[in-house]
Amino acid sequence: MSRPSKLCQAISSLAVLAVALVAASLAWAGDSRDLPTATDACKKASDKQAVIASCSTVIALSHDTRLLERAYNRRGMANEAIGQFNGAVNDYSQVIRLDPKIAGYYDNRMRAYKALGLLDLALRDSDTAVAMAPGYPFVFHGRGAVHYDRGEYIQAVADYGTALALNRADAPLLVDRGRALMKLGQPGNAVRDFSEAHEVDAAFTPALRERGLAWVQLGNADAARPDLQVALTANPEDEEAAAALRSLDAAATASAPAQRLAQAGPSPESERAEAEARERMKQRDDAERARQEAMERLKGERLARARTEAQHLRGEAGDFVKANRDDPQLMDHLQRIADLGAALPGSEPAPIERATSLLSADLAGDPIYAAYAERRRMDKTRDDERNLAVALFTLRVQRGFLVGEVVKDPTGDDSPAFLSLAKQADAVLGAPELVRAQTVMGAIDAAIARAKMTDRYEEAKRAAPADKAVP
Repeated sequence: MSRPSKLCQAISSLAVLAVALVAASLAWAGDSRDLPTATDACKKASDKQAVIASCSTVIALSHDTRLLERAYNRRGMANEAIGQFNGAVNDYSQVIRLDPKIAGYYDNRMRAYKALGLLDLALRDSDTAVAMAPGYPFVFHGRGAVHYDRGEYIQAVADYGTALALNRADAPLLVDRGRALMKLGQPGNAVRDFSEAHEVDAAFTPALRERGLAWVQLGNADAARPDLQVALTANPEDEEAAAALRSLDAAATASAPAQRLAQAGPSPESERAEAEARERMKQRDDAERARQEAMERLKGERLARARTEAQHLRGEAGDFVKANRDDPQLMDHLQRIADLGAALPGSEPAPIERATSLLSADLAGDPIYAAYAERRRMDKTRDDERNLAVALFTLRVQRGFLVGEVVKDPTGDDSPAFLSLAKQADAVLGAPELVRAQTVMGAIDAAIARAKMTDRYEEAKRAAPADKAVP
């Protein structure tokens, strides 16, 4: 089924479910004296159906936003646990409506969308969660899982890597990255992740199961066998692990005659096969090094962006507090500015992004800053308008000078460059934009200087009539 049809089906199901939930809530609802009992049961009940019933009563009876937020969230998790993913989406959407500033709520709805196969919606929610909480590993883990389900294994590995940089001691996260590496044809790197996961949590048997399967791909039967045996002891119905173990047994039986022949020494064919295997390992190692270098490069670019944005916001916030020392939120702003300053020297982008987001949110919630920012915006708009007028006047003078020089000497050495720049000036004058105008102005100044015509140009500029459009 296509994604659009899945979306339509889910929306239809949600509508039906919403009517059913309202009816159920009305049926369960008593008078307001039932609310404390229902609230306690909504919070503490372990049976999922009991959670759904009690939380529905709270939703029907309460007008308290915080109670409703918790009740919808608890009911959403209960619906998710029993496989009612449409109901979970509906409940999580209500939670987000009540409090749209919690990244975990978007992460919850992402899981329900993912279970429904609505991967575009799941990715949108996971992107929102990452933007809201870039310092928390769970948001990157969640988005990595969405990328994995979409078959975007490179992006999945990148998100899992970011999550692991924030919290390395997470066995399920290490296993998930290992699985994505397996999809990318990197079983050797996957084995390292599965082994680290086992070191982090020896009781987490999926790490051994996945490592056993990876060892099978690498052709290491001796390493694969004990891992797969542990996995089958934990889950005797794991058909994939059982099939892998049977294939090892069959291969061992079939290779017995070959082992006897091997005692006589390696054949040319086996030596060639070993050489090819070594070459494949080398290629895998080279690919892994290239991947690591690419990830380091991306991390460096992200760090540079984070620092640039942080320094800009920190400077702007510093100017604001200097000009508004009586602001009731002054101490909060100063603390956020100090936190951002402490994060800036770090080598990881996530803490800088988090500190930047916190300072930005802090300022956004201050009405005094909102008025200050609006004044600054208006001042900048006026400055930009004036600067654009000056730039366009200068550009017209420059264009006139260039065209005049070309007309005087069409075959001169400088004429092709002057003509090209004059055309660029025409393009900017036809669609004025400050940055483009300043860029072309700089290029023309440099060309005039190279042609040793600066004095002649300055004389032409002084002779040009004043532009009334310039303030």
